[in-house]
Amino acid sequence: MHHQLNQWLKELDEEVTVVSSNDINEEASANMISFGCSEDSLKEWGKESLCESLEACSEIYSRKSNNLQMIFYVWLDEMAGQFRTSAVSEQYRKLPFGCTLSSVSLSAVADSILNLDSGQYTNGSLNIWQKNLKLV
Repeated sequence: MHHQLNQWLKELDEEVTVVSSNDINEEASANMISFGCSEDSLKEWGKESLCESLEACSEIYSRKSNNLQMIFYVWLDEMAGQFRTSAVSEQYRKLPFGCTLSSVSLSAVADSILNLDSGQYTNGSLNIWQKNLKLV
């Protein structure tokens, strides 16, 4: 894995606290982490390293979720130049977005990030990779 992504994972593991709330938007905001990405850094990272990093993020969220049944998800915010991760409780049965979503594979969301194309402006739906967090 690329050293910058590996460093971010170490920081994420030290700093993230997954919280639960009675409000989906509050919960999503509290659990959101943003990662800045430039075209140069994306080229340097490569797809395999990015996929490995995103999978590792989901594992960190899983460990930090205090046995709550949650959904981890990743998307590109191309306007901010960031890819973002968050988690919300499964009880909501939805993700906190006010737009059309396309549930995609880890590989497809990595392509979305690497191409700086969230799908929102080119296909009319935001590409999201989501994963149920396992109870430990």
